[in-house]
Amino acid sequence: MSVLRTAVSSLGVLEPEINKDSKNHAIRILGILPSVLGFWENKRGIYSQEIPIGSTEGTIAGYLLHAITGNRPTEVNRRTLDKSLILYAEHEYAASTYAARVCASTLADYYSCITTGIGTISGPLNGGANEEAIKLLLSFKDADEAERVIRQRLQEKELIMGFGHAVYADFDPRSVVIKEQALEIARNQTKFKNLYDIAEAIEHVMWEKTLFPNLDFYTAAVYHMMDINPSLFTPIFVISRSCGWAAHIMEQRETNKLVRPTAKYIGPKKRKYIPISERT
Repeated sequence: MSVLRTAVSSLGVLEPEINKDSKNHAIRILGILPSVLGFWENKRGIYSQEIPIGSTEGTIAGYLLHAITGNRPTEVNRRTLDKSLILYAEHEYAASTYAARVCASTLADYYSCITTGIGTISGPLNGGANEEAIKLLLSFKDADEAERVIRQRLQEKELIMGFGHAVYADFDPRSVVIKEQALEIARNQTKFKNLYDIAEAIEHVMWEKTLFPNLDFYTAAVYHMMDINPSLFTPIFVISRSCGWAAHIMEQRETNKLVRPTAKYIGPKKRKYIPISERT
């Protein structure tokens, strides 16, 4: 996350925005960030092979998978990540989106707005839910154990990551799409069938409590199935959401008004002033 934030900030120096042309800069960032992430992973020595310069992958999803795993993606994996990026791209006034619009309302440059979004989503209360979800899924050896332990945790009033949503009251429609992709991968690669069964067992138990999986739950499963390092789950979210942030920044600029919330003072009321010479 720090690498992506710094990369965007540095682009503001290397390729400064002129005449508030945010559309072209948005396209530029969407093209650059997958390379930034892939280059950083390669330099950290995560993979033994060099990521080829000038990959022939023709989509952002395909290139991103090639860049961060070092392997050419299968068609099903390419399609799965493509759908994931679309599902994560925009979701109204999340904290990061609001922060980016506040920044835009000051007439700050495009890169400052995106950097603000990245900084906001780096906080664990805004991003990182899918990382916690994969920790949960991988903690069980099979579906039976998952069902038993989840029931016990619910009885103990524990929070189960990957369920419920602040916006959706009944179910997250995005989750249906990504669950289908998880099933497709599990059918093509039987070694992941157990992981899918674990996820579905947890989902069934949670539905009994009228709690539904959000987008992060099955996304965590499919990212693991595609051999993506959990530390990259939120950075991938950033690459996707940079598209949504761009749309909000452009919208803010069209009819801009400075976002300046008011504050209500709730401190002590009137107090007697004591001269400094009399204070102890």
